[in-house]
Amino acid sequence: MNKAEMNFVNEMTRKYLVGWCHRALVGLPPVPVIPAAPTLLDSSGDVRIYVKHAKTKKWLSADGYRVLAAGFNTAASFLRR
Repeated sequence: MNKAEMNFVNEMTRKYLVGWCHRALVGLPPVPVIPAAPTLLDSSGDVRIYVKHAKTKKWLSADGYRVLAAGFNTAASFLRR
């Protein structure tokens, strides 16, 4: 993946992170453990790459059940922009 593609993945992950944080606050798991779950799909297609990126950045827990503090901070910063 080239630099431009990585920048895009990073920004889209931040966008999804806002929704995952909201889900976590209302008591739902932010993202399902199984990457192929239908809730991980949207009109633009598969979002597994964004879940993987969020785990790499330590925004989501390794199991995908929790948004970590760094994830909440990142989502808050994204909303302030």
